[in-house]
Amino acid sequence: MNNKALFSILCTLLTCSITTVYGQEEAVLYQLDGKPLDGRIQQYNDYDIKVEDVTYKGGMRTGIRKTYYRNGVLFSEGKYVLGKLEGEYRTYYENGKTKGIYAYQEGLKEGISKFYDDDGKIEYETLFRNDKKELHHRFYDNGKIKYTTTYVEGIITQEDKFTTRGKLDQRSYYKNGKVIKIDYYENGKFSHGLNFE
Repeated sequence: MNNKALFSILCTLLTCSITTVYGQEEAVLYQLDGKPLDGRIQQYNDYDIKVEDVTYKGGMRTGIRKTYYRNGVLFSEGKYVLGKLEGEYRTYYENGKTKGIYAYQEGLKEGISKFYDDDGKIEYETLFRNDKKELHHRFYDNGKIKYTTTYVEGIITQEDKFTTRGKLDQRSYYKNGKVIKIDYYENGKFSHGLNFE
C-alpha cells in the first residue's frame, strides 16, 4: 500500500468516530472529539486512484459528491444539501457515457429518472412523486415505447404492451399487485379479454 492511500485511510479513521447517527435518510459523521465532521474527504484505493470526493459540513454531506470506478473513471455525481440528494444525480458507464439520470428533492426521487444502455440508447424512464413510482416506460431499440406501467402510491395498477411499430398489443389490469384482467389487441384495436377475478 502506498503512502498516499495509507495517509488517506489514517486521516479518515483518526478524524471520524465509528458511530454514525441516522435521522431520516442522512447520516451525521462525528470526529473523535465529538464535533461533527467538517471538510473535504478524498478516498483512494490501493493503487492511489481516487474513488470518492465529498465535502462534509456539520457532519453531513454537502455540495457535489463524486464516486469513481476502481480505474479512476467517474461513476457518479450528485449534489447534497444537508445530507440529502438534491437535484440531478448522474451515473456513468466506464466508457464515460451516461448510465442514469435521476431527479431528487430533499433526498427523495421526484420527477423523471432515465436509464440508458452503454450505447447511449434510452432503456427506460420512470416518473416518481415523493419517492414512489407513478409511471414507467420501457423502450425498444428503435426508441418506441415497449411497455407503459402505471402506479398508484407505488403499486402497479395497469401495464400496456406495445408492438415495435407503436400499436397497443396487450393491456393488463392489476389489483393489489396481482393481474385481474388482460385485454388483447390486434393492430391497436380491442380483440378479446380475459378476467382473473
